[in-house]
Amino acid sequence: MFFRSRTDSEKSDSPLGLTVKNGEVIRHKAIPGETSVEIPEGITKIGWGAFAEHQHLEKIRLPSTLKEIHPDAFNFCTSLEEIEIPEGVELLNSYAFCGCFSLKKIKLPSTLKRIAKYAFAYCSSLKSISLPEGLEDIDEAAFDNCSSLTEITVPGGVKKIKDSLFIRCSSLRKVVLCEGIEEACSSAFVHCPVLETIEWPGTLRSIDNRICDEVRIKPFSDTMLKRRIQEDHFIIGDGILVEYMGCAERVIIPQNVRIIADGAFKNNTYIRTVVAFEGLISIGEYAFSGCSSLMDIHLSKRLEYIGNGAFESCSSLSSVIIPGEIKSIAYQVFENCTSLYKAELGEGIEEIEWSAFNGCSSLQQIRLPDGLKKYVVMLLVIVRP
Repeated sequence: MFFRSRTDSEKSDSPLGLTVKNGEVIRHKAIPGETSVEIPEGITKIGWGAFAEHQHLEKIRLPSTLKEIHPDAFNFCTSLEEIEIPEGVELLNSYAFCGCFSLKKIKLPSTLKRIAKYAFAYCSSLKSISLPEGLEDIDEAAFDNCSSLTEITVPGGVKKIKDSLFIRCSSLRKVVLCEGIEEACSSAFVHCPVLETIEWPGTLRSIDNRICDEVRIKPFSDTMLKRRIQEDHFIIGDGILVEYMGCAERVIIPQNVRIIADGAFKNNTYIRTVVAFEGLISIGEYAFSGCSSLMDIHLSKRLEYIGNGAFESCSSLSSVIIPGEIKSIAYQVFENCTSLYKAELGEGIEEIEWSAFNGCSSLQQIRLPDGLKKYVVMLLVIVRP
């Protein structure tokens, strides 16, 4: 249950129906006919489920002394129409305003750092929300079923657009992802049927190739993804290679490609050689996984990121040179590359994750950089003298 019973150490302020302990509102007992509440100064916390399911409250005024809003705090306050979160609050906890169907207006503080999962889920009357520049993290499904939301700008401090973030936002037409955002999950925009425009940042490093399958646009909008085909390469936005559809043995990545999306070449058994130009900065997770005929890959010297399992089970790959701009050899990146006998790691690499070379039974030579700070001891076991 949301509510806790009052103990002797708790103070009840009966005119407001509040139960308070050590500056925290533990619960609010609804008063018949009450449509608004002003929480007094000095309160620093709204406790777990303190106002949950109070269906007649239309307005709640929070004190300037507030610092924390706990999970479920205003869950299913179905008549709540507007609220202002005071400066100093850094976290909106999970389900904080979930099910506030009438919420039309909310002002967020500049101090806000994180919005937890389902914080605004099912706020079906919310048409717009201004996210502060200092925001750093938005958890999955935070805006699930905000069916009136038409446009949103996500600040660059939010590095990753997570799973189901805007799922079922059925009126959402435009999304602006600001510079600084690095990753986007495919399911972030599932069931957004009228979505027309996504502005992709130049800082984007990783994007799931299923993004085009998950974002159902009928007809598929050129303005939304700036879709274009270059030979057999399916490219969206500013140089994001989402899918390779060809069967050539030698593949040259187009010069304008900055990012190879997650799984873009996955299980293509025709490719033997891949050549990438200097513009390529990122190879996504499992991008070349299962390319069993791939023998040779020429990576851009400017490459900054290679995702988990990027070359997993490339069983014909014999040697690889990793550029020095990359800081980490990711999890499973060369796992089960059974023909790999030589790997040269650039001087900028600082860590090698678990299973990076697991199953590389032919590996004989590996050059480790001087700046290496972290690697798995088992790595040395598989390297023959």
